[in-house]
Amino acid sequence: MIGQRTSLALLLCGLMACRHGRSSDDVHVVAPGETLSEIADHYGVPLEKLVKSNRLADPDHIYVDQKLVIPSAEEAPSEGDREAEEEGRAEEDDRAIDEAVVRLEESEGAEAVPSAPETMVGPLIWPVDGVVISLFGEDDGARHDGIDIAAPEGTPIWAAADGEVLFSGEQQGYGLILILRHEGDLVTVYGHNLENLVREGEQVKKGQPLARVGQSGGQLTPSLHFEVRKGAVATNPLLLLPR
Repeated sequence: MIGQRTSLALLLCGLMACRHGRSSDDVHVVAPGETLSEIADHYGVPLEKLVKSNRLADPDHIYVDQKLVIPSAEEAPSEGDREAEEEGRAEEDDRAIDEAVVRLEESEGAEAVPSAPETMVGPLIWPVDGVVISLFGEDDGARHDGIDIAAPEGTPIWAAADGEVLFSGEQQGYGLILILRHEGDLVTVYGHNLENLVREGEQVKKGQPLARVGQSGGQLTPSLHFEVRKGAVATNPLLLLPR
């Protein structure tokens, strides 16, 4: 559980603060039958670089309509320049990740404060019509950073507030997830989905269908794993949802 939470926190760090500018990169929308190797070959990009740029947990698992960032290859630098550039980026990424891990460990070491984030986007709505089966906090001796809401497979999942789709894809322990960013650095996470209906960068409205309930990521029963975070720090969603 700790490894999964660290992984998600680092993903959020990368999406919200640590990602390098990519204004010159292309975006490829996966078509039926395409493989990652074929896409890499088409753009003349090393497969490993394509995997790293998109933070793919499983290179063999991509899905139709998934958006992939294609690393720009405007010029072919010399081997020495390329190695120097990679070393510089690695050092910068290492510093960013180290800082994120420190912040995460500090937040995990502190007691949870039962209060809403200071900056809110207005009342949240319930993201799915179902039954809460797992609460925020301790779960079998491990910390649980959200709530699980059971619902029949295929049940619509709605945006809890207006926002932007920050991430749509696979994440270890969460299966197929969506991450939305809202005003005030507030983030909502929707996990174990059967299908995502929106794309990264898309603006969504409160109550808009985002995905469908599933049990991806090893979930034993169809349910939505729902988190609310201030940046990378988890907050009890029940404090922010209508009673």
